[in-house]
Amino acid sequence: MPLGNDKEKYWTGWLIEGLGGKEAEFTSALEDTIQERRIPSSEVKRGTLNMWWRRDSRYIDVTSKMDGTITTTIHVQEYGSSLFVGRAAESYKQTNYYKRMAAAAFLETIDRCIVETFRSMVAEGEIRTISDPIGS
Repeated sequence: MPLGNDKEKYWTGWLIEGLGGKEAEFTSALEDTIQERRIPSSEVKRGTLNMWWRRDSRYIDVTSKMDGTITTTIHVQEYGSSLFVGRAAESYKQTNYYKRMAAAAFLETIDRCIVETFRSMVAEGEIRTISDPIGS
């Protein structure tokens, strides 16, 4: 189940021109990329939910229980002619530095999987990273 919506969630996102309408293809490719990474002590689930103005928006949840638990939800949705991919994280601020190191490695791996999947789908498309201006 996707992470609950609150202002404290850490998130980042990408907007990829030219991939609008390819949510199913992207989600499938991303799940394969994540599985290929063999992230320690992790679980991957996907589904749909109502988001913004669209019903059945796709998401992938990835949870790592390597040293503490950290969950990410990756939202995938068409945004005009672009594809919006947003990754939110829960429990990013862990209580000790060992747990923070494990969380940082996990989030970096998830983000690399997202970017790798973009690159496999666009030859010369524009990939823009976006983030919450309030949290910046």
